[in-house]
Amino acid sequence: MPQGPLAAAISRNFQKALNFVQLGQQGDLWESARHGKYYAGVYGTPTITSPATVAKAGSSFRGANQVSASLSNGLATTYTGLCLSNPVASTVNLVVKKIGGVITSAVSGQLALGLITGWAAAGITVHTTPLNTSILNSYIGAATANGSILGAASAANLDAACTLVGTPLWTEWLAANGAANSDFALYVDLDESIIIPPGGYCAIGATAGQGGFFGSFFWEELSP
Repeated sequence: MPQGPLAAAISRNFQKALNFVQLGQQGDLWESARHGKYYAGVYGTPTITSPATVAKAGSSFRGANQVSASLSNGLATTYTGLCLSNPVASTVNLVVKKIGGVITSAVSGQLALGLITGWAAAGITVHTTPLNTSILNSYIGAATANGSILGAASAANLDAACTLVGTPLWTEWLAANGAANSDFALYVDLDESIIIPPGGYCAIGATAGQGGFFGSFFWEELSP
């Protein structure tokens, strides 16, 4: 990274001409983004052939409930809803980017939705309703032009029901319905502010049990 007022960096354009990169007064890089902030992580690095390097480059995945699920009450460890967890034997961190949720048959008056997180040395081991077959690479179909995963699957576990371990805690509040028993939806950009290491998990929770629920996670997998 260029540092100080005399630092300079060189780039090359499509015509192979060399250009100096413009820096600000604090040595900050002046740039304009061609793509959105998630594009590089989704597209991957097609020239990489080493699995170890691929893990460092990262791969992006998505997972969601495929049918309506129930959402358990509060911090109950016998959890139902949508939980993303990282097995203890995993070699990557799960970097959560976005979370979505829909309540389609609200009950129990007004409620709030939030994130529940926790960690235990052995990680989550009871996967009552696993959804791992619903985990998709964000590069749809993981086309061969994309080298970010080299055919490897996600390291994560995704569950519609599981047994939470450690001490689950409310970590962030996301949304609330505006009136008693009203349905609502949310889609929150966490901007990679939650990292799930091996043994950890992140789940969508409610302040009261609900019947009709659909949730989704968007995350990247990166070596620590």
